[in-house]
Amino acid sequence: GGFNGIGKAIALALAERGASIAVGARRQPSEAVIAELYKYYGEEARLGYIPNRVNSYSVNPNYWTKVDKNYEIIAASAIVYYNYSNAINAQIEERFYQKPMKLFSNLEEAITWMQSLEVLN
Repeated sequence: GGFNGIGKAIALALAERGASIAVGARRQPSEAVIAELYKYYGEEARLGYIPNRVNSYSVNPNYWTKVDKNYEIIAASAIVYYNYSNAINAQIEERFYQKPMKLFSNLEEAITWMQSLEVLN
């Protein structure tokens, strides 16, 4: 079955809402989304993850290393940003992620790119 109406291969994270995400014992909001996807699709699934960052916030760049280690189902990510500071933050995060990741200024282009990836087909 699909997730959010765009197909099994892509999980769209629209729930993220501009809070500063701190490193600590608490899970980050997007990690909670990924954990739910992991439970729903299982460990063998390969998903694309699109954080749609409508509001401005930062993520610890090491977060992507942790996601990659704990949730191997995420095969690629496309970060959608809407302002300059989010674009700069996303560029920093991109340097730490070992799998395909691309930055976009609109959601439609991110979805199109994600659907074109062979790793998800």
